[in-house]
Amino acid sequence: MEILVSTGSLTGIPLRCAFDLARRAGADGVELMLTSRLVRDGPERIQALEHQTGVPVRAVHTVMRLRDPSLERAAEDILISAHFAHRLANCDALVVHLPSAPTLHAPGTRIWFDAIDTALTVTEQGRARIAIENTGRLRRSDPEPFLDHPDRLLRFAQEWGVAITYDTAHAASQGWDVLEVAAPLAPHLANVHLSDYGRRTFPVGLANALLRDHQLPGTGVLPLGDVLDRLVRAGYDGLVTLELSPVALRVPWFPSTERRLAAAIGYCRAAIFAALRTGQTTHHPRRP
Repeated sequence: MEILVSTGSLTGIPLRCAFDLARRAGADGVELMLTSRLVRDGPERIQALEHQTGVPVRAVHTVMRLRDPSLERAAEDILISAHFAHRLANCDALVVHLPSAPTLHAPGTRIWFDAIDTALTVTEQGRARIAIENTGRLRRSDPEPFLDHPDRLLRFAQEWGVAITYDTAHAASQGWDVLEVAAPLAPHLANVHLSDYGRRTFPVGLANALLRDHQLPGTGVLPLGDVLDRLVRAGYDGLVTLELSPVALRVPWFPSTERRLAAAIGYCRAAIFAALRTGQTTHHPRRP
């Protein structure tokens, strides 16, 4: 497995510094969180950063906006992100969020499906796979998207030929058993967003996003070492992205951020090494 750092975890740090910090902490690469500014600058800037720092962009996350975009804007962002990822020679996964729709026939759902269909055409000649990410629930009152269930997500991946990004903190917020779903999802994964889940839920969604979800491995309630063990035994050898709260990383205090990031990477490598040393693995269905 390759251990990545999401640039979204390093919000507030200049992108060049974020790449350098990921390298010093021992990451194999980064997952690039696209912003409207990065889209305007174009992939050439990122290609130059890869060359200058020696840090490859191994995954791209679709454009994130401060305000929830319209259905049409969200669909356009998927296509923009697909073209961006396709231009990056080292990118293996394009992370795409599920639509916020309660049923398959909800208004606007067709727009999302059409965007995925077109994005598959964009990426089919390259190495990047579209990897649909399970959604988190910041408040108990948040609706559950119709695809945000392990069985439905698996069926969608099988029927459409897309991959899955498994986010452990999001899964915990939805009440999934993060350990039990790891092996069934493994054959269809292109990326794992690995982070812990805190013991306290707050009434404000932003507080949950920063203080409950996306915590450092080993500081919350999730058996993340066992999750990695289960994935190794199921034959998964893809990307593992540390998508962590900037608060948990103490951004932008660079020495503390680097220490915490290096410790999180060490946690993952130790768990993976232990699983490889002691466990029997099965072959990924689409790998030799």
